[in-house]
Amino acid sequence: MLKHDPRQCVARCLSIDAVAEMVLREVLVSALGMQSLDRYMSTVLRQISTLTDKLSNTALTRMMNYDPERLVSPIHKAKPGVDDQMTLGFKGLGLKQMAAYHHNVPQGFILSTELFSAMPAMAHRPLFDDTLDRVRRAIGDLERETGLRLGDPSRLLTLSIRSGAAISMPGS
Repeated sequence: MLKHDPRQCVARCLSIDAVAEMVLREVLVSALGMQSLDRYMSTVLRQISTLTDKLSNTALTRMMNYDPERLVSPIHKAKPGVDDQMTLGFKGLGLKQMAAYHHNVPQGFILSTELFSAMPAMAHRPLFDDTLDRVRRAIGDLERETGLRLGDPSRLLTLSIRSGAAISMPGS
């Protein structure tokens, strides 16, 4: 059984729990490959702790659950794990299914429910900027596919923007 020696706690002005954590970290870090993981986790925890002062608990939770890879789904390209009614809404999924059956559906993309889920966290500038970049890339891809350009009167790309819900509500 180990006995508590208060000298390390006093010398470092730390509680016994904090000193115990430091000792455990030193033991773990000495294991092969654990040092990199420890550094990474420390960085992540520092970043999260700085965000707790800037974002509400709801926004922080939404940001932690946000998957930016699920934000944009091109209409004519299958995206497993994204192409479902809960993520794309009824209208969006319907467009993708019609395109998959080779119906005449124009090029386009769908912004998934990931955007709505992450909205409370958009006050965090890096998340906001990344989201805008992803939408801009989707528009750029659409411009390349169609040969049209957003805002160019001679080759005008027009967009149809529709809201949708996962479940259709009568009267809405």
